[in-house]
Amino acid sequence: MTDKNSQHRGQGDSGMKRTCLKATARLAALFCRLSLSPEPYVAQKMDLLVDYAVRIRKKSDVWISSYPRSGNGWVRAMLYEVLTGSDPLDRPHQAHGQVLPDIHGGYIDSSQIPDYLDVRFFKSHFHFSRVFPRIIYLVRDPVDSIYSLYVRAAKKRGREMAPDRFIRDFYLKGLFRYWDAHVLSYLTAPYDERRIMVLRYEDILADPVKALSEIIAFSGTAHVAKSPQKVGPRHIDKFLLKRDVDVQNRTYHEKTDLLRSLQLNKTPDSFLALLRRGTQRSQLWPLRQWLGYG
Repeated sequence: MTDKNSQHRGQGDSGMKRTCLKATARLAALFCRLSLSPEPYVAQKMDLLVDYAVRIRKKSDVWISSYPRSGNGWVRAMLYEVLTGSDPLDRPHQAHGQVLPDIHGGYIDSSQIPDYLDVRFFKSHFHFSRVFPRIIYLVRDPVDSIYSLYVRAAKKRGREMAPDRFIRDFYLKGLFRYWDAHVLSYLTAPYDERRIMVLRYEDILADPVKALSEIIAFSGTAHVAKSPQKVGPRHIDKFLLKRDVDVQNRTYHEKTDLLRSLQLNKTPDSFLALLRRGTQRSQLWPLRQWLGYG
């Protein structure tokens, strides 16, 4: 005899799967209207989003989403310490990923997420999707973000890469192309301020304590093992000490100013010129200016 509750659960899963597929189809249609190929974001990874939506999704979940190289890893490292009280640098990367799973690592094993967390956090570089119940979207100056992506890609290849080749073959044709389409998918998302919060990377650098406090308030989590007032300054000190900067007798805001000076305006003018030439017809530059970067 079939359990009626199991039947209802199965029907609910099928309904959620249909909803997810419809939302994905709408996203694919948007890409077509923008003359962009949805393949990197939708076709190859749709199964991961469907799996999350059908199997483990909760309305209280918060997704930390961003275009690559926009501060996602740093924010998750600080948030890991806030939630667990442990230094992420003293823990294996696997443990870090268990507490704040990264969907790009494959199917999410929710059983690894600690039971004491009342709100679950996940990482994504995908475009906006209605599959995400709530979102913290991190945005960074595209010039710095794309240049950082270039430096990382060159390091992974283990050899120098010509900037014009990177822009032509990697940014304009690769997996994470079109910064402007990524950002617009979130800025135009049909969510109100209760379901999406946008944070600029540069503002997090200026005051990580404030940014962490806003993230905690937005998420509604009651589980705070270590306060942002302790976590934020400690991560700044670690960053500066790694670069042989003396942090003694400096105020919090003096340290954040140093942090911003080390992180911002690192993109060479030659790379900037090539990026402008390669993306002159896109929405990157007007959107960058609208966000206060130009």
